[in-house]
Amino acid sequence: MSTTSRRLLGSSSEGPEGTKVVQVRCQRTTLDRPLDYLVPEGFAAIAIGDLVSVELRGRKVEAWVVSTNPLEDATRKLQPLLRWLGRAVTPEAIALCEWAAWRWHSRVNRFLKTASPSRRVREMPHPPRSACALDPTKVWLGAGRDAVTSGGGLFVLAPTKDPFEILLGVIAELEAQEGTVLVIVPELGWAQRLVKRLGSIGVAAVSSTQDAQARAGWPVVVGTRAAIFLPVPKLSGVVIFDAHDESLGEEGTPSWHALEVARHRCAQWGIPLVATAPFRASSLRVLSLLESPKDEEHLSWADIAVFDQRSLDPREGMFSSPLASAAAQVLETSDAQETAVVAVLNTKGRVVLLACSACRSVARCVSCGGAMALVDGVLVCRRCDAVRPVACASCGSTLLKGIRLGVQGAGEQFGALLRKPVEVVEGSGVSDWTPSQVVLGTEAVLHRVRRAGLVAFLDFDQHLHAVRISASEDALALLVRALRMVALRPGGKVLVQTRDPEHPILLALGTGSVAQLLDDEDALRRSLKLPPYVAQAVLRGEGARALAQELGAVEISAGNFLIEAENHSLLCDQLAALEIPEGVKVAVDARSA
Repeated sequence: MSTTSRRLLGSSSEGPEGTKVVQVRCQRTTLDRPLDYLVPEGFAAIAIGDLVSVELRGRKVEAWVVSTNPLEDATRKLQPLLRWLGRAVTPEAIALCEWAAWRWHSRVNRFLKTASPSRRVREMPHPPRSACALDPTKVWLGAGRDAVTSGGGLFVLAPTKDPFEILLGVIAELEAQEGTVLVIVPELGWAQRLVKRLGSIGVAAVSSTQDAQARAGWPVVVGTRAAIFLPVPKLSGVVIFDAHDESLGEEGTPSWHALEVARHRCAQWGIPLVATAPFRASSLRVLSLLESPKDEEHLSWADIAVFDQRSLDPREGMFSSPLASAAAQVLETSDAQETAVVAVLNTKGRVVLLACSACRSVARCVSCGGAMALVDGVLVCRRCDAVRPVACASCGSTLLKGIRLGVQGAGEQFGALLRKPVEVVEGSGVSDWTPSQVVLGTEAVLHRVRRAGLVAFLDFDQHLHAVRISASEDALALLVRALRMVALRPGGKVLVQTRDPEHPILLALGTGSVAQLLDDEDALRRSLKLPPYVAQAVLRGEGARALAQELGAVEISAGNFLIEAENHSLLCDQLAALEIPEGVKVAVDARSA
């Protein structure tokens, strides 16, 4: 859509008496339908997608103009619009949000909020054109151009392969169209670095957080998952880096995914979607596989060292001799101001499993029988959250010993072993966090530290044997992050500790047969009709059980009910036709399903 074709309100919005009427969708309301409002005399010219202020139930609220609506009943009294607030979305973006609301069974205004600027945009700047000189001899640049001419698809790259030249090839091929190439990456820091990198070679690029420029039609716009809804005058193509990454999917409800939105948007407008990933996850098999130039130096996963914990000396706890030696070596050659060692243990708390020193009974909850963890000096049940003093329920002894540690307890032991302070990470944290030389935490630490000399997974079996159909892909994604962190440091290492060294994933890493492993898993998913070869939604909340019984849904965990259909078209149409009681949440494509 060009900048000159914006739909301004005119005679088509006039009712029987010439009264201009528009329909709006209001923010901060549970109403999921458009409402009619009058356009007062002398009101500023507004377009479909603009943000306005209206009165709703005695309160002033912001709303999007979504359509015009001829007034059928001239006697019906309508409230007027109060103020024009700025440019927000476009008719194309509204249609995209309406589709997303159907696809993930949510309110349209939730997606309109995602598509809208974070700051008011009243004037659109004039976009520049790129002035970069690209080297036509670069083979990966040629692969990017070929990807566009073939209609898009997926490049499977080695974990540490830089996809930058592929992006340049896409930009070069689409440059003549004078539209916007939208680039989606998993993290904001990556987006910011990519904008600077493109700018350094003359490509006119902006971050999606620069609201006015991003919406004005800049040649390249880079952003995280929400940017896939970004309204631009003309979209010429979409590029997604690390399309396998879980950060591209919304964890909450609605549980939408940027790749699925991109596929729909590109299909609707007949434009190419080019994605890259270090392996072909099941969710990416909807994209045709693109042939990439061979780069044998980067194709191997064999740089990952595997230590068999079955041979571990019990006195060493979870910190093996190879781990201690590797950590000490890296610390000797590292600057005191940089992170040298990152250890990953995906268990929060100090001690998560205890046993009585007197009778050797495992500390269990007297209410539900669940294992109890030591948290802030008391025992806490990890199942029902019951709390009691530190004492054995069987014999009353107060002498309990930890037989399985969480990150807090492991951090204390690791610090004593290395004689270094250890920073413990249990959550995503804040963006200005400054790590120490040694960091130990849950997998969140892999998102907070960019480079390290050693990344060690203290108990990788937690990931290999996770009770999720995506366990293999999730484990590989963690290894990808670790490999990239150590690749930024000369001589960097990744160490995996496991009691299952013959696990298919670990064997595939050593033989370079990761692709074959995932092909076999995908064939199994297809034969068993597991996602993505079946559409699923989870019902939860007050009233979910009654609705589940009506639908014949299966209870997969306490208060969570699973419904399935052969495809998303059938599932989403079924959900749209239901009267969902208030208090029931519907999560389509929930990862917990």
